[in-house]
Amino acid sequence: MKKIISILILSSFLLVSCWKNEEIVEQQVIDKKYAKTEIVNTWSFTEELKLTWKIWASKETVISSQIWWAVKQINYKVWDKVNEWDVLAIIDDKANLLSVNLRTSTTSYNNVANVYSLTKESIEKDLASAKLSLENAKISKDNTYKTTDEQLKLAQTQLLNIDKTQSNTKDTSAISIDLAKKSLETSKLNLENFEKNYNETISSLDVKKSNLIKNIETNITTSLTSINSILIYADTILWISDENKYLNDSYEIYLWVKDSSIKTETEQNYKKTKNVYDSFNNSNWNTESVDKLDNLLNLTNYTITLYENLVKLLDNSITSSTFTDSSLSAMKTSVKRNQSLILWIKSTIVGLQNSWDDLNSTISSTKITLETNKISLNQAIKIAETTLQNTLSSVNSNLDSVSWNKTLIENQLQSTIATIKSSRDSVDNALKLAQTNYESTKAKLDASLASTKNQLDSVSWQKNQLLQQIDNTIIKAPFSWVITSKNIEIWQMVSAWTPCFSISNENSKIVKLDLNSDNIKEVKFWQKVIISKSWQEVDWNISLISSSADTTTKMYKVEISFDFSKFNNIVLWDYVDVFMKKQNSLNNNVIVIPFTSLITSSTWDFSVYLVWTGWILSTKNIKIWDSNSHEVIVTDWLKVWDKIVTEWTLNLSEGDTIQE
Repeated sequence: MKKIISILILSSFLLVSCWKNEEIVEQQVIDKKYAKTEIVNTWSFTEELKLTWKIWASKETVISSQIWWAVKQINYKVWDKVNEWDVLAIIDDKANLLSVNLRTSTTSYNNVANVYSLTKESIEKDLASAKLSLENAKISKDNTYKTTDEQLKLAQTQLLNIDKTQSNTKDTSAISIDLAKKSLETSKLNLENFEKNYNETISSLDVKKSNLIKNIETNITTSLTSINSILIYADTILWISDENKYLNDSYEIYLWVKDSSIKTETEQNYKKTKNVYDSFNNSNWNTESVDKLDNLLNLTNYTITLYENLVKLLDNSITSSTFTDSSLSAMKTSVKRNQSLILWIKSTIVGLQNSWDDLNSTISSTKITLETNKISLNQAIKIAETTLQNTLSSVNSNLDSVSWNKTLIENQLQSTIATIKSSRDSVDNALKLAQTNYESTKAKLDASLASTKNQLDSVSWQKNQLLQQIDNTIIKAPFSWVITSKNIEIWQMVSAWTPCFSISNENSKIVKLDLNSDNIKEVKFWQKVIISKSWQEVDWNISLISSSADTTTKMYKVEISFDFSKFNNIVLWDYVDVFMKKQNSLNNNVIVIPFTSLITSSTWDFSVYLVWTGWILSTKNIKIWDSNSHEVIVTDWLKVWDKIVTEWTLNLSEGDTIQE
């Protein structure tokens, strides 16, 4: 229990301690005072010249009277603002009879104007009538010329068209005749070329047929030679003829061992084939080559059958020491080779037969086609001759018709031209008469109107002169400015060009001053100055410096033009204080501080507040020398890079902590 109480007391003590520390910190922050500081440095010190200058208007004008008489009314006083064309004053116009003269002049003007109006109206009617006649004559001429132009164009167009038709007919006729002649020539040339090609084609086919027959004969001879060799080889194996009687003694007994019937069948086939060969070789040499091909093909078929049996015969043979496998294989190879040869001979024969049939078919169809084309070409020549005769007849008929039409249209054109000339001469004469009448009428009427117009101009000039004089009795403001002076009073007599008012632009002000020769040396164009009035200050520049002094006052004119809207209490002709700095070459690079930095003691000693680390203040006595309205020179006890307080020194004390 005691431990718990001790902990609570300790915690309370710590909380109270923290609160007090926070209160001390807050108190320290609150005790800091505000001040503005500055690092001490050396500068060039300048003296200030204080002058009192006057506010002028940069834009001002004088308003004068334009006539002589007494002022009847004044509507504004000095410093009143006026708008452009406001009436400032009125001069009496009745006393000098301006109004009476104006009424008389106006009556006279109205009378002359009425006479002028009536005269002009009468003249305009007569002139309108003459002008109407002239316009009608012009319209009649225009219509006549337009109509006759159309007639002439139509007649000329018809003639041009018939000329074109005649030219086109001639061209077309020439082309038609030329085409008909060329068609006839082409038909004849086609027939000549056809006959030439016909003979060449038939001759070519005959040559092909002759060459094919020669080829057939050659193949027949070659085939018979090959077949003879093939039959001799078969006879060598079979031993049928006496020529090859003892060639197969060594192997004959082995050839039909497996099937002896094949030998008999093969020998029979050989005999049939040999008979066909002998018969063909002895009896077909005088027959046609194509018929020989049929017999040769029959012989070839027998030979093919013979060798098929030879293949069977060899397949049913056996071998021995005297008839070896190699001998049998060699024999089979020779049989197969001869078998291939006979098959090739057969294919050649069949090919030759097909070529013969194709050639005969081609020759037959070609002859039919050629004969048909020859008939068509002869018929085309007859048609071309008939067409040429018809074309010549038609061309002559068309040319005669066109020539007759052209003669007729030419006669119509000449008649149309004569009619047009007569119509145009008539309207031209009517227009000349109307023009002469109009000009004569206009000349007479213009002379009458000019006389009345001169009278009207004379009284109008008198009236305008009186109106101008009455308008001059009103004095008006030329600009929206302020009246700065008034030189007239009610019923005061004024003459022409007497100054009555002066008005100025209050929004465009300048500061003017006269400077003597000593001060003008220190003033420069665009030099900065300080303008002050009622604790208000503004920096600006000198905008004008006179190049020479006034001959009477010996003073130089200086002006400053700036924006006066920054001053709410400056009016025209008011005075302001102007501060200008004069450079002093003897006080360059000296310590200069603001007047607001100085602290004055009861003994009239001067000191400043130095700022130390932590922004704590201490008092520092100083010695001062020259000064102007804002600055003072420090001669001792203050050095460069010291930090001093420049503003709010009255609220501070030594030892205070400050902040900026």
